[in-house]
Amino acid sequence: MRAAILRGLAALSMLLIHAGLAQAQDRFALIVGNDGYREITKLEKARGDSQAVANRLAGLGFKVDLVQDTDRRSFNAALAGFKAKITPGAIVYFHFSGH
Repeated sequence: MRAAILRGLAALSMLLIHAGLAQAQDRFALIVGNDGYREITKLEKARGDSQAVANRLAGLGFKVDLVQDTDRRSFNAALAGFKAKITPGAIVYFHFSGH
């Protein structure tokens, strides 16, 4: 799965570069990775995958909000805070790793 995510990010990188958007617009990303769950099977790689995605996007100039092992209330707060940062014409990327 990690290889597929990184291939997708590579494709996004090429799209941004070829479209001339790499430096023309603000770029924001909200990345969520949840391994820990109380009532269902815990995962082992979602946090690591989300960290890898966040690192790659930050390297591409995205302003990244990384949220890990969050509950619904904290996720909603992170989403509201992220939404408030978005400017008209910005490029926005959302990624969720987990159940």
